[in-house]
Amino acid sequence: MPYSEDMLNRMYAQLDAVPGKAAALREAFILRTYRHDRGREYASHGFGRRLNILERCIEKVFSILPPEQTELPTREQLFDADIHLQAFVFNSFGALDNLAWIWVYERLTGPDLPAVRRHEVSLHRANASIRPTFSPAFQEYLTGLSSWFEMQENFRHALGHRILCTYLPTRCRPAGKVNTRALGAAFTRRLSAEISRNATG
Repeated sequence: MPYSEDMLNRMYAQLDAVPGKAAALREAFILRTYRHDRGREYASHGFGRRLNILERCIEKVFSILPPEQTELPTREQLFDADIHLQAFVFNSFGALDNLAWIWVYERLTGPDLPAVRRHEVSLHRANASIRPTFSPAFQEYLTGLSSWFEMQENFRHALGHRILCTYLPTRCRPAGKVNTRALGAAFTRRLSAEISRNATG
């Protein structure tokens, strides 16, 4: 078993806490009194809906690939888990952008305030023009998340423009020094040969 009993207990304790945390967060944003209709829209139809998706993705991944599972997952399990993993990556990024837009419409929009350019609406970038409008404590908190923001953005760009993030059916031990590139090339050659054989047969 790849996880100890203590690790499994901690993971499932965190999983059990997700619905309550999500409900409290959702309620706080939906019931809030907003100054601007666009702020309310981003809270209810943007952040709120994405929060529902994130919660469901977490639940489904644990259901499809339970961490205590010892046998190799099926292709169907991996495909289904990949769908929820990729939906989680995109919507976690989108949820943070929704929060940034809520802040802009609720705090930085008005007749006496300069317009905020679209590319400056971000919680991720330390040099975004809206960063100094947060409290010093929140700015410090965001700075502490810099490495997490960088990782998240890399996953999002990879998902949208490069290679999909995906679950592997098993794991390779570092001591084995498995040449994954060579294995991939061998698999491609074998697959090409099978396709050619079926096409001529």
